Amino acid sequence: MRTLVAILLGAVLFFPVSAFGTEIPGGPVYGHWYSSGNPYNINGNINIPVGSTLYIHEGVEVIFQGYYALTVNGYLESSGTEVDSIHFFPADTSTGWDGITFYIAPDSSHLVYCTISNADLSVYCFNSSPVISHCTITSGSSYAIYTIFLSGPEISHCNLMNNQSGIYWQSPVDGTISDCIISHNSGLGGIRLKSDVELTIIDCIISDNTTNERGGGVRSGPGTLTLINCIISDNTALSGRGGGISCTYDSATLTNCTINGNVAYDNTPSRQGGGGISLYNAHAALSYCSIYDNFAMDHGGGIAITNGNLTVDHCTIDENETWGGLGSGIYILGSNTAVITNSIISNNHDGYGIYNQGTLTVDYTDFFNNDPGPISGNIPTGFGELTQTNANGDSCDVYYNIFLDPVFVGRYSEDYNLRWRSPCIDAGDPNSPLDPDNTICDMGRFYFNQDV
Repeated sequence: MRTLVAILLGAVLFFPVSAFGTEIPGGPVYGHWYSSGNPYNINGNINIPVGSTLYIHEGVEVIFQGYYALTVNGYLESSGTEVDSIHFFPADTSTGWDGITFYIAPDSSHLVYCTISNADLSVYCFNSSPVISHCTITSGSSYAIYTIFLSGPEISHCNLMNNQSGIYWQSPVDGTISDCIISHNSGLGGIRLKSDVELTIIDCIISDNTTNERGGGVRSGPGTLTLINCIISDNTALSGRGGGISCTYDSATLTNCTINGNVAYDNTPSRQGGGGISLYNAHAALSYCSIYDNFAMDHGGGIAITNGNLTVDHCTIDENETWGGLGSGIYILGSNTAVITNSIISNNHDGYGIYNQGTLTVDYTDFFNNDPGPISGNIPTGFGELTQTNANGDSCDVYYNIFLDPVFVGRYSEDYNLRWRSPCIDAGDPNSPLDPDNTICDMGRFYFNQDV
């Protein structure tokens, strides 16, 4: 009996439980935290030692009583559920807390269904690759997730909002970010890649982020950026280029993405704006993308490229604008090579559909209602001269470009599908892969399904 009493007394001294929760002093932590001990009041910097594991179970509330940190050198298994998350937050939001640091920690740590709020640097990974999934990270005064030095965390199904910045990937390890919403982060934007590695972003919404630099939604350079099935919308670069995406000294591949409503306020002549996408000494390939309603203070409302290569295939570029600049749809400056095919460039304002100073190849594309015209600068010989007809019997130039209303389902509702009477149907390059309905490919991002 005396032995049992002594054991119980020791447990209370280490994790003293009261009507106000469980008091955790500074120092090492491990074992299990259950919601029955809520809240867990953290009264100093705590750490999980090497070789130890802290299990935090669903419904636990971890409240930092001052500017303290949780450092993970061992294993952290913090796994809530969809209906009962784990919450990390400070007692005083004006003071905040330091955040969670994975420092040379094993790769099998987990942050799953967790809410992390009002931290300084919310999740910091140094030579550590935890799984970060189904988490909400909000109201942080710095980065939501920061990776450095051989870190490659798995980031998926997270909501990163109202932080100074979303994700800063400085680690020299390739990474993937999937199924995340990264929104309303201000100061340094949504995602920044600053390492010569490949970062793949899949099925993400990156919206309403702001930066005082360049790349309101995504900024990369150097590195290799791949975006698949993403929406990059309503992001702002206050004093730099690339309201939606900025790529410098790197390469980018965008497939099936929507780039809309982004703004670049940069008006420095050498930087050349780029409301939707800015490419500087970069190479980019865009396919099956919609780029619309973007604005640049200078040039390139939709896309601006300086000294690089650009390929655009099966894209719709519509309703982009500059403020007295050139290339409302696409701005091409310097020693560039641009190839545009199977696309629609329409309704771009105050700067031509394309302004070109480089080497431009454009074919099987529909130009319609661009102000004050389709292309200015270096214009391919014979472009716009309606000397022949295409397979549909419509007038076209020698490159099979047409100049007709593409007849969208709902241009003003931003539905860029084609109506049955669109001249863009079956007007693409017959040597390109067939549309899914086994007909000649259509122009623009979305094909018209002739099986329906």
